[in-house]
Amino acid sequence: TGKNNTAYRTSGETHQQGVVHKESWRRLQAESCVLRKRGLAHGTWANKISHLRAYTAFTCYYNVPDFPIQLGVLLRFIALLARGPYAYSSAANMLGSLKWFSVLLDPSSERTFEAALVSISMKGLKAQLSRPTHQKLPFAVPHLAEFYNFLNLNDPKQLAGWCAMLLAFFGCFRISNLVPAAKINFDPLKHLKRDDIRFTDKYVLVFYKWSKTNQNSGRVAWIPICPVSDERFNIQLHLKSLFSIVKVSSKAPLFSFSKPKFHSKFSLIRLLDQCVYKAGLSLADYSWHSFRRGAAVFAFELGLADSAVQLLGDWSSSAFKRYLEFAFVRKATVADEIANSFDLCVKNM
Repeated sequence: TGKNNTAYRTSGETHQQGVVHKESWRRLQAESCVLRKRGLAHGTWANKISHLRAYTAFTCYYNVPDFPIQLGVLLRFIALLARGPYAYSSAANMLGSLKWFSVLLDPSSERTFEAALVSISMKGLKAQLSRPTHQKLPFAVPHLAEFYNFLNLNDPKQLAGWCAMLLAFFGCFRISNLVPAAKINFDPLKHLKRDDIRFTDKYVLVFYKWSKTNQNSGRVAWIPICPVSDERFNIQLHLKSLFSIVKVSSKAPLFSFSKPKFHSKFSLIRLLDQCVYKAGLSLADYSWHSFRRGAAVFAFELGLADSAVQLLGDWSSSAFKRYLEFAFVRKATVADEIANSFDLCVKNM
């Protein structure tokens, strides 16, 4: 009887442990799914899905199998991309997403994308789609002065728009940092709210929590902006004026101009286009991104270190150096230094 009881207890304990292990295994499965979702930001995932849809539409149209991807199908898809209105970088991103999905389904398919024919086709694609990029021109201080004259700051909507423009310039913020693409897309974890602004004796502090290069909010910090003495461009003065005129909760969008209404990307761009048009500038040459580029060029012309400018604009790479082509003063300074050094070398010969 003792042996039977011992066997029963051992059997029961084993069964209980098996149940616990299965439950733990299921929890690990769920946690694995959560980790995979966190591995890609929402915008990145949406882009990959759109690329996958383009490829599956291609395979459906020609009635060919989509996965696993065959070399001949991939080469023809690259040829189709060469026909389209894509820039090379967009086409390369699409193929990168396609490779990502393909390797997830079958790791051995990576060899297909590394084939010599694919490499040659990609070089041909780059040669065919590469074209001179048309960068938007930067806004300078005189542009800001003109825009100020065109705006009626007694109108809360235009006052909120002017605050957004000043933040975009002095804080080097992308428009996606400031406002949602549409009002229904407002996300308090991404876009600025009233309580993301703090005032000190010297600075306006902006809580930086999300950006194009910080989609998982891995870096959060208070960004200081020092107000200038000229009242037209004093961001602290105009933000306080907006807060006193428009009474909303601290969780409301920062650029609210009435209790239920606030600026979106569309409304800010429309307001800026009106200012650009009144200033006699070409709408094709300027965009909201011109504030960010203008801030970078202004910093370059002051002689700030490249690393400081990269930090200011939250650039994850050296891509910001493309804006140097606009910094004529900096180029002229380099040319002067070269000429002076050359003259000195000649004299010492």
